[in-house]
Amino acid sequence: MKKLFGIFLALISAAAFGATTVPVQLLNPTGSSSGQAIVSTGASSAPAWGNVSAATLTGLVPTANGGLGANNSAANGIPVFSSGVATVTTTPTIAGVTNGACASVGNVGECKNSNVPSGSAVPLVTNTAKDVTSVTLTAGNWLCYGNVFFNPGATTVTSAEVGFITNTSATIPTTPNGGSYVALGNLPNTAGGNSDALPVGVIMENVTTTTNIYLDAYATFTTSTMAAYGYINCIRIH
Repeated sequence: MKKLFGIFLALISAAAFGATTVPVQLLNPTGSSSGQAIVSTGASSAPAWGNVSAATLTGLVPTANGGLGANNSAANGIPVFSSGVATVTTTPTIAGVTNGACASVGNVGECKNSNVPSGSAVPLVTNTAKDVTSVTLTAGNWLCYGNVFFNPGATTVTSAEVGFITNTSATIPTTPNGGSYVALGNLPNTAGGNSDALPVGVIMENVTTTTNIYLDAYATFTTSTMAAYGYINCIRIH
């Protein structure tokens, strides 16, 4: 009887000990130290308290493919993780295009341009701003530059020429217009002269919605005709 009673007490003691180790918050901390975790020691022995290091986490750092485990296969549609420790790049590099083209739409280096040759010069009216050409920009920060050429008639007398880039059609902006404004005044009143080519400077266009940007020309002239042609290019910087 005493032997049976002893066995019964042992079973009660074991059950009580088990109750103190489940759930995990009640695991017996005996033999552990701060910062340790329960770590598997293999199939042949019970788990034990141990330290967790970067080496322990090998196989859990994502590669460019991303994933859920070191032995998964991207070919099977399961992302892949590589071994090692993740690193942080504090000075990232933005790679530029090398094929002679502009960057793709929405990326830094995207460009929008328009070229009007002399054969397609736009007729001007004296003392009136005129759109030579334009480009359409999507939301972002852009640097725009260009030039404008004045093509007078054989007997035209010119006294002023102005070129600029603007986001308002056929309207002279307030100087200095963000850097894009060139003007020649008090020109010699010589018939057929002043066939000038003027760089219009560089302007930053910060747009939040799709916006037209214009290359414009303005001239003061008499006697005959005046026309203008030119080029505009805008490059996305952000």
